[in-house]
Amino acid sequence: MITFGLPDQQSRQAIIAQYAKQLTEPELKEVARVTEGMSGRDIRDFCQQAERSWASKVIREEESKNEEHEGSLLPPLQEYIEKAISRQKALHSAAYQKKI
Repeated sequence: MITFGLPDQQSRQAIIAQYAKQLTEPELKEVARVTEGMSGRDIRDFCQQAERSWASKVIREEESKNEEHEGSLLPPLQEYIEKAISRQKALHSAAYQKKI
């Protein structure tokens, strides 16, 4: 069996940059900081979830003609942070349940 360690902050930042190309360097560092303990797959999953969630919001707002996010077709930093924290909580909960 081959095992891989979890990515360090620099590696997490590089992975996030592949999915969230619109984020600035400081924003990428912030998301990487929040994602400590996540695997590359976890990072990919929450980035995709943030993008799907944001796209859904944009579509709903377009349908209701709410122009609050006009021009923001890509998720902002906060969307990624929220999804990363949500994913972290799910991972910790799953790990706790596994121990019981």
